Amino acid sequence: MIEELRSCDSIVVFDDLVGAEDLQGGNLGRPLSEQAAEVRAIAQSKPEWAGVTLDPEIERCGLRFPEIGSHWATAKGLPRLSGEFRLPMFYDALFAVPPSPAGGGPAAATVDHAQLREIDGHPQSGSGLLAAVRLQPHTSPLEIWASSPGTGPRKMDLDYCGYLDALLITKGAYGWQFLFTDVSLADDLFHHVVSNMEVMLGLFPELFPEYDYAPLAARLEARR
Repeated sequence: MIEELRSCDSIVVFDDLVGAEDLQGGNLGRPLSEQAAEVRAIAQSKPEWAGVTLDPEIERCGLRFPEIGSHWATAKGLPRLSGEFRLPMFYDALFAVPPSPAGGGPAAATVDHAQLREIDGHPQSGSGLLAAVRLQPHTSPLEIWASSPGTGPRKMDLDYCGYLDALLITKGAYGWQFLFTDVSLADDLFHHVVSNMEVMLGLFPELFPEYDYAPLAARLEARR
């Protein structure tokens, strides 16, 4: 995905990264199964982890870099579209401080923010939109929640591996996460999401024809 954005003439990349230290030989060579085993051992001593189950599938799809991200926009002359993602290694994210609660609209879902750990965010643009995994006991796979100022937290109908698969297609275009929630995008809170998604679905099938955007278009229509 990083290379696709870099090599696309219609995209301007402001900033991107792949965890350099691991590319030079750190955790990159360690199986994710080993990292998962370490996490489970540490978690046994933490009361907040009681009953929490880590989906073994994450050992297949999880990142082997400490951090990966990009901040980009369409080139001059094209409809305005921008995006960002910043992903920490999943097992590192689990032990991070919970993200600060974002204000929400009247229909925002209720979730214990102490259970959330950020897995994707927008540090360059400062949009405040983020995705988080919920450390909830007796739940497998673990829930993924999206949140932004003004909308509050919304549960996504994706697990972590599904989140990464969707990110590959959307490239982090702002607001894509809400296509995978039960919100009504007709609400004024989400007018910017609808605008961004319309531009993305108009441009990306031409810029990245190897991906199928029909399911995302169907999700947009179902939520309008």
